[in-house]
Amino acid sequence: MVTDLLNYGMPMIRYNIGDLGTPSAETCPCGRGLPLMKDVQGRAVDKIVLPSGKQLSSITLVLYLVDNGPAVGQVQIVQDAIDHLTIKITDDPQPDESVFQYYKDTAKEILGPEMNISFDIVNSIPREASGKYRFVKSLL
Repeated sequence: MVTDLLNYGMPMIRYNIGDLGTPSAETCPCGRGLPLMKDVQGRAVDKIVLPSGKQLSSITLVLYLVDNGPAVGQVQIVQDAIDHLTIKITDDPQPDESVFQYYKDTAKEILGPEMNISFDIVNSIPREASGKYRFVKSLL
């Protein structure tokens, strides 16, 4: 949560920006006395819940499946059950069997053999109401 104390035109009072960080025990040199953060570690993102109950940051899937994966159009990974992911891939360019095999093998390596993977070839992947595109989406 952020409270913007200097913005008189449109103050943000307890505005949830979704940043993840580490609280600091230090005090601000200005003497204000409000809590500080040591570092910002990134944005709050959906977590994938494994059948064991363990949670995995979706950033891991983005790194290994999307960033390091084969070249495709758009990709979105949707967890629709505790033991199931649907990987949506756009049809331009049309993915071949090696793409599906890479995603399946890599996902099972990261998430475990009990995670079932299916694919949905789509024309496009819509943005959220916020206008942002989510690579990983949990429906749990």
